[in-house]
Amino acid sequence: MMLKIFLALIGATILVGCGSDGGPSEKKFPVQQKGCAASAIPGEYLVRWSSGKITKEFGTDDESFRQGFVTQNLDTIEKVEPNRQIRLPQMNTASSRFAVPPSQGNGDIDNWQIANVQAQDVWARGYRGQGVVVAVIDSQVDVEHDQLQNQIVVNPGESGPDGRGGDKSNNGIDDDGNGYVDDHQGYNFIYNTGARTPPGTHGTHVAGIIAAEHSDTGTGYRNYTQGIAPEAKILPLAFIGKDTGSLDDAIKAMDYAMKAGVDIVNASWGARNFCSDFMRDKILELGSKGILFISASGNEGLDVDIVKYSPAGFNLPLQITVGATGRFDFTTSFSNVGPETVHLFAPGDEIRSTVPCFRSSTCEFTGTYSTERGTSMATPLVAGAAALLKSAFGSASSASIKSALMNGSDFDANYKNASRGKLNVNRAFDRMGGTPD
Repeated sequence: MMLKIFLALIGATILVGCGSDGGPSEKKFPVQQKGCAASAIPGEYLVRWSSGKITKEFGTDDESFRQGFVTQNLDTIEKVEPNRQIRLPQMNTASSRFAVPPSQGNGDIDNWQIANVQAQDVWARGYRGQGVVVAVIDSQVDVEHDQLQNQIVVNPGESGPDGRGGDKSNNGIDDDGNGYVDDHQGYNFIYNTGARTPPGTHGTHVAGIIAAEHSDTGTGYRNYTQGIAPEAKILPLAFIGKDTGSLDDAIKAMDYAMKAGVDIVNASWGARNFCSDFMRDKILELGSKGILFISASGNEGLDVDIVKYSPAGFNLPLQITVGATGRFDFTTSFSNVGPETVHLFAPGDEIRSTVPCFRSSTCEFTGTYSTERGTSMATPLVAGAAALLKSAFGSASSASIKSALMNGSDFDANYKNASRGKLNVNRAFDRMGGTPD
């Protein structure tokens, strides 16, 4: 009798154990947390294999994929996640798009944000982002824009004649053998090509805030817009179409940025209830290479310490999450905040920058501009500020640059961010200490 009771207890223990962890396949592919399913792309799954490689696979639904594909490959799978949709924070257009003829000289652009963060004082010290590469992981940057065409990283292995009468930049061949076709000026992971693809407004606007070319040493009505780090280079890595992209393409773009050896990644995007260990792990991997990851806090007026918003809320060692202020340094009504997870504020309201010219009847020139507002605009100001510090202190760690940007910010006890500060790149320069390289 006692033996039967003992065996029954063992059986019950085994059953309870299986129910609590869902079995081996559920350990590899956990059931989605509440709210996370909203960002999942139905029928698409990312599989990280024991080799570390991530592939996209397809199935009918989570449970059948778990019981089928995952179970069949259990020994070689490390982890599985649903593929997810990533959105751009909505930009709020503050004024209409306008074009200017390139022969007109100085325009009437008010670059108020440059004076606000004292970037011109760092320019006066002789540092304008030289030698620094910023990856703009976003929608496609307009590489032909008047103020951007000289700012784009060029891959020499995909440049020049190919020996067959073709141009390496668009011959449909992986001339340098790095696994990417025609990655002459970055790469587009939507089309899987580096050949020039339709430019996007968002990525072009972001790139201009960072590095729009100009020769000015002061602020005011100069050129058409002023990049905060006008001698930095932009590596365009597109994974977003009109306003959405996917997790798998974002990860591919981040992998490319690592292989290219960039210094900084600008990520002016995110999503509410976006759950991804793969994204978190990839940002950590960037950090292991010393690459700063600058992310937008989002435009919903939320506290991202409380409401899950990613990647803004990851709060990783070499991540800087950015909220937005306006002309009078108040936090904007749209900016997400977070006393722990948002690190810094920067101007993000009424920011004029470059946008594509689509050669329409109202746009006859290659230099086109618009005024936008959003944390997407504040984020590249911080990325460009980091580029200024990196150009001056090339041997400094990325952690010290992050610390200087936070500790050298303009303090306001009312700011709901970790530094209680707004970007001041000149003060951050002084916080670096020591002699520039």
